[in-house]
Amino acid sequence: MDHSFTPESFLKITTRLDPRKHKMGRSKNEYVRFHAQNIEKLQAKDFKISEVMTSKTAHGNIKHIDSSASHAIFAVRKANQNIKFTYKVKPANREKIVRQVIELLGSREPKAILRLDISKFYESIPVEKIATMILDDYRINYETKNVLLSLYEGKNNSEYSSLHRGLSLSSTMSEMFMESTDKKISIIDGVYYYARFVDDIIVFCTGKPEKLIKEIKRVLPEELKLNAKKTAIVNVKFDEKNKLAMYSSRDFFEYLGYKFSISTSGNTVSVDVGIAEEKKKKIKTRLILSAKQFIKNGDKKLFFDRVKFLTGNHRIKGSYGRNKLFSGIHFNYRAMEGKTGSSQSLQELDSFLTTLLFKRNSMLSHSLRLQLNKKELIALSQYSFKEGFQNKRVNNLSEKRISEIKKAWKNVA
Repeated sequence: MDHSFTPESFLKITTRLDPRKHKMGRSKNEYVRFHAQNIEKLQAKDFKISEVMTSKTAHGNIKHIDSSASHAIFAVRKANQNIKFTYKVKPANREKIVRQVIELLGSREPKAILRLDISKFYESIPVEKIATMILDDYRINYETKNVLLSLYEGKNNSEYSSLHRGLSLSSTMSEMFMESTDKKISIIDGVYYYARFVDDIIVFCTGKPEKLIKEIKRVLPEELKLNAKKTAIVNVKFDEKNKLAMYSSRDFFEYLGYKFSISTSGNTVSVDVGIAEEKKKKIKTRLILSAKQFIKNGDKKLFFDRVKFLTGNHRIKGSYGRNKLFSGIHFNYRAMEGKTGSSQSLQELDSFLTTLLFKRNSMLSHSLRLQLNKKELIALSQYSFKEGFQNKRVNNLSEKRISEIKKAWKNVA
């Protein structure tokens, strides 16, 4: 792979959405000239990425580079590609982990399942340790190192800021830092499955789980701590007739946005998968906020688009062709296909939407009905989470429109 910062290498990391977003022109030659101008800025002696912006969200501050600073956006993108390739960084695949969890839950062996969470994950990772390793590596070129220093080096050139949550380069560096820890935990005695998705950890093990948690705490780097409030232990046992004998204090557990339940019938162990309670609550909250925004601004088209967005799916910005990616009710919860829990979760959300529109003793519903006629209410009620999931309905919404849609619930968990 070409690690150099050249117009040609930048052209290879240009997505189909970039030319319009960054006003690059209409032809390949214009794209090359655009990148050549950006590279001139990167080669300047006083080059510094100062366009890192902070957006407040319900889950903390997210960093992003101002859209007007195209030279910085492409520089960080290229630096991240170089570092990922050099260190063979492959972030965990959420859907793969979920499939493995379902398979393990379906076995009849007694087991303990640990759900762990690392507190303030990005903020706690010592940037200096990873940065020093990269800066001392002869395989990493000067331009990549310069981008790294520009993003994370402190004002005194002897200190480093914390990882910028939201930037792809931060994700890569966090995976580099956790690589050895992941290996250590996976070989702890009694552990037969271990997976981590960013700061969310799941462990399938035998033996005493409390003892294992102490061992995991010992193995974790001193900078990282487990969140005691999010630690959960689930014990799964079967009696001599293969019937479920104990399954913690509840008959389900949640991980990566899913709700997992198991049951037995004869020698068969069934695993059911639905949407996690917290995720359902978030969707319901977004429906309520969308309704409140409509009552406030009277924009019917935007309200319809918000309901359509929540009940359906959409293409993720910048993903086209072979790299086309989607998000939404189906693509975020693909593991529910063919599971009873999916019908229950989706029906619950559909019922909530119906209640929101037609409930008699609700002030919010009453306010909606004052602004919407019967035909419009019926049209809104036709939007369905179940239909959006089963038919993989993809809405043709522009990036600008999606941004407008999301404003209704911005900064709300």
